[in-house]
Amino acid sequence: MNSSHDGTPDDIRGLGERTHQLSPARSFSPAAPIIHPSPPLPSYIPPFRRRTIIGCLGVLLAVHMASFNEHVTEIGLSDIRGAMHIGHDEGTWFTTIYEAFNIASMAFTPWFYATFSIYRFSIFMTAMIALLAIPAPFMPDVTSLCILRGFQGLTAGCLPPVLMTVMLKYLPAEIRVFGIGAYAMSATFGPNLGVPLEAFWFEYVGWRWLYWEIIPLAVLSIFMIAYGLPRDPLQLERFGKFNWLGLLTGLPAICSLVIVLYQGDRLDADFSHLRQFRVIL
Repeated sequence: MNSSHDGTPDDIRGLGERTHQLSPARSFSPAAPIIHPSPPLPSYIPPFRRRTIIGCLGVLLAVHMASFNEHVTEIGLSDIRGAMHIGHDEGTWFTTIYEAFNIASMAFTPWFYATFSIYRFSIFMTAMIALLAIPAPFMPDVTSLCILRGFQGLTAGCLPPVLMTVMLKYLPAEIRVFGIGAYAMSATFGPNLGVPLEAFWFEYVGWRWLYWEIIPLAVLSIFMIAYGLPRDPLQLERFGKFNWLGLLTGLPAICSLVIVLYQGDRLDADFSHLRQFRVIL
C-alpha cells in the first residue's frame, strides 16, 4: 500500500475524493423555481351611475331588436314570400333555419363573452345582425336567403344570455330583481309588438323594411353599449383550453334537433317514440 507525502494511504485518499465528488451538495444544483402564470385580471364593475344604466339599457334594446327581427319577419312571412316569389314549403325553412341557429348559439355564448368581454362581444353581435339584414331582400334564391338567416339567427341568439349577465353583474342587489324582470320582458315584448310593427312597415313603408327595421335600433344600441359598459381586457389564452369537439358536435346536434321538431310538426310527423322516451326519463 502506497502512501502520499502527507501520510495518507492512496486507497483511502482516492475513496475520499470519489465520495467528495458524489456528494449531493456539490454534484447537484438547486432546482429552479417554478413560475406559475398569473391569474387573469378580475372584471371591472363600475359604480352604478347614469353611464352604467345607459349601457344596460343598450343591451336590453339590442335584445328587443333581435326579437323584432325574429317575430316581425315570422308574422310577415306571407308578405315576404309573395314579394320574393317563395313557395309555402320553402318559406317554412326561412323560420326553421333561423330558430335552429338562434337556439344553438345560446349554449356557447357564455364562453365567448367571457373571452372577448361583454363590451366587445355584444357590440359585434349587434352590428352583425344589422349588417346581415341589409342584403336580405336581394337574395337571389331560397338557399342563399336561408344561409343568411342562419347566420343572422346565430348572432341574434347570443344576445339574451349577455343581457342576463349584464343585469346580474352591473345592477345593485336592491334593484337586481327589476333587471331580471326586464330580461323576462324580452320574451313577450317582441312577440306582442310583432303584429302592429309588421302591419306598419308593410303597409306604409315597404316590405323590405320587414328586414331593415332593426338597423336604426342596432345603431342606437351600439352607441349606448359603447358608452356605458366597461372595456374588460381580452382573455385570448382561454382558447388553449377551448372544447372544439364540443362545439363541432354540439352545434350541429342542437340545430338538427330544432329542425326535426319544426319540420316534423309541419309535416305531421309521428313523435310517439319521443313521448315514450319522456316516460322512461
